[in-house]
Amino acid sequence: SLAYYVGSLFYGTYVSDGTENAAVIYRANIDTAPTLELKLDTPYFRTSCMAVYAGELFAGFQMRDTGVGVIDFAQVYGRVAAHATPGTDPWTSRLTATGGSAVAENRFVSMVVFKSNLYASYFNNTQTAKIYKYDGTTWTTQYTASTITTRAPLYLFVDKNNAGTEILYAFGYSENSTMTWLSSTDGTTFTDRT
Repeated sequence: SLAYYVGSLFYGTYVSDGTENAAVIYRANIDTAPTLELKLDTPYFRTSCMAVYAGELFAGFQMRDTGVGVIDFAQVYGRVAAHATPGTDPWTSRLTATGGSAVAENRFVSMVVFKSNLYASYFNNTQTAKIYKYDGTTWTTQYTASTITTRAPLYLFVDKNNAGTEILYAFGYSENSTMTWLSSTDGTTFTDRT
């Protein structure tokens, strides 16, 4: 995942060197090696999505089995300040997903800004798929899919129709191998266009 924030390119990935698995975020630097911004060890597995919203950088993560049968729900972290105080960690957990029991590879899939809010899609295989909205203060669930035909990792994007109306779209390939296609003009009510 990639995001441009406070004059730098931030990119998220994972580390798997045979001794550890970790989700990491680096800040790219010109002419020097990247700076490690954040490292979250197992059960965090991958930095799966990023977005800039209201002057903050947000990152969603994918979780995996710890090897002892414990799986946590995926989380969204926020980088709370453009220039953190030296010696302090600018990253904090901002949202922990819910729905069913956490299964391996549950993750935040995608993030976009739409109508002055941040939207984050979440997928927990065989359990649920959700779209969360953050208004700068509170996270709320705007869409939940629990059936096999609509439960999919949803990729979000914003576009305008011919009349100039912004539309939030969510696309995904569901567990029973069908396409899920949703749209919303207000970010609250989603129309199933599958």
